[in-house]
Amino acid sequence: MGNKVSFVVPIYKVDLELLNNCLLSIKNQTYQNIEVLIILDGSDDETIDFCKKFAKEDSRFSVISRENKGVSYTRNEGVEKSTGDWIVFVDADDWIETNMCDLFFDKTKDTIKTLDFVMFRCFINGKEEKVIKNCIDEDCLIDEDFKIKLFQSTYGTKNGFFSCCEAVWKNFFNRKFLLKHKIKFDSSLKIGEDMLFNYQVWMNSKDAYYINTPVYHYRINEQSVMNSNFEKLEANYSVLFPYFDEMVKQLPEKYSQNSEIFVLRQVERFALNYFFVKDNKYKEFKKFIGNEYYQRKIKNAKLGVLGGKHKLFCLLLKLKMYYIMGIICLFFNKKRG
Repeated sequence: MGNKVSFVVPIYKVDLELLNNCLLSIKNQTYQNIEVLIILDGSDDETIDFCKKFAKEDSRFSVISRENKGVSYTRNEGVEKSTGDWIVFVDADDWIETNMCDLFFDKTKDTIKTLDFVMFRCFINGKEEKVIKNCIDEDCLIDEDFKIKLFQSTYGTKNGFFSCCEAVWKNFFNRKFLLKHKIKFDSSLKIGEDMLFNYQVWMNSKDAYYINTPVYHYRINEQSVMNSNFEKLEANYSVLFPYFDEMVKQLPEKYSQNSEIFVLRQVERFALNYFFVKDNKYKEFKKFIGNEYYQRKIKNAKLGVLGGKHKLFCLLLKLKMYYIMGIICLFFNKKRG
């Protein structure tokens, strides 16, 4: 039947209605040669029963149930236990277009034998559904210049313009390629694990392809740590940064340039979304930014690779003009509602 696609769906806590929508979008793929690994990562009995019932009705679905070990461990397990030629990671509260696989094979029919990964455009579903705008507007091979822009996009410089490129969903990964290069998710991380996984993919890949059609629906979770809990978010980033720095050391210079900007862009995010949302928490921010690690990154940052308000923000950081920076953050927050 040709190339087989393995969908890996990690499940921890998820609304069953959303999960049903996710699994149906995979089950209803117009391309039939698929397998679906539902990995229950410490889920409750109701979710386990729901998934087992789903698998009973379709032999292409299989269920693995065990204690919670985290999404990175779960995805690695999915790669190891899958039998497909291609791996697709789908989050349990997201969904995909039913022609995703057929579109993948149609667009890559002339090059598929050599491809290491394929990247699609995507939808972002919050209060409204939006197609990611910051992308290339045509199908193309992912060459060296394209990959450099991917890295720069994750760092947050003006030399990159790909939104959500750090995410592993919306990609097809060649399973043999992942196994050959021993590319895995780092189970010790709770944030940024997708990005570091993709760094390994981009660095090692020789042939890849970009498809300018949105097929993956990412659902914004307003209650996630990323959006609701600064203390946990900052603690998770504190764990990520050393791993990020170590990964950057392994990258060729053409990929690692301007990587220090990544940390500054996270500091900007903290300022806009926590310290200066409604009140000017100047003293708290001053204490926070006094961290030796942040100060070293600020000192080494080249502001010329930033544009617009990001350049202004980082200039104020360098000059330690935190109070003025706070006022500007309040202005930006008021403007964006």
